[in-house]
Amino acid sequence: MIGYAICSVERTGSTLYSALLEQTGIAGRPVVEPFNAKIQSTAFRHHRFSTYHEYLKFARRQARTPNGIFGINIMWRHLARVVGELERARSWNGETSVQMLQHYLPELTHFVFTRRRDTLAQAVSWAIAYQTDRWKSTDPDLGRTPMYDFPLVDTLHQNVVADNFGWESWFKLNGIEPLRLTYEDLVDDPRREIFRTLEFLGLDTPAELALATHIEKQATDLNHTWRDRYLEDKARNNVIQLPTPWLSDGGA
Repeated sequence: MIGYAICSVERTGSTLYSALLEQTGIAGRPVVEPFNAKIQSTAFRHHRFSTYHEYLKFARRQARTPNGIFGINIMWRHLARVVGELERARSWNGETSVQMLQHYLPELTHFVFTRRRDTLAQAVSWAIAYQTDRWKSTDPDLGRTPMYDFPLVDTLHQNVVADNFGWESWFKLNGIEPLRLTYEDLVDDPRREIFRTLEFLGLDTPAELALATHIEKQATDLNHTWRDRYLEDKARNNVIQLPTPWLSDGGA
């Protein structure tokens, strides 16, 4: 059987992409994000797993479609913590991080890299989601009004660039050639990108495949306003803001 991981950075449309893949009924359920700290903590609390291996077996079942295909979604900033968990789970003999993952997820043979061409728009989207705690359109509106914050946007922009570089380096180090997909292409023609993915996974495209999602695009005029303001501030001040350590990996 085939398993795959969607390798992402925040605000690249991976939630929409995962939901569309799940709708095919044959490409796993990559809406499952087993390595998100909040999701993992909740699962351990509810199911009382005694080992990390038990948790991964549970996550594998949750991420499968009836044909046995499974898909998961993982962010770059989750990866180091996951590898740490795996290192503590058992003794290893020099295995790479991919080999450690494949020890527990043996079908994990395919990787998809989602990114965004406009990395500044990505950082703005991340900043707004971080302030409002609305990571997707279906999340409840908590009534938090986002406030433009140059240091936050600048930090997140640097994080986006660094995380993209991290994934690219990881792919190269492990000899992985992922399927590459951009947010812009997904929004432009989601059906085409889903068909590309099914072909990459070696799956036949269903004759009748209707794709729809309750997840809506979140960007508004505010995103464009912040983007323009950031560029003005950056040009005027030529400010370089070092990434800050306070941003945890618990978000979506």
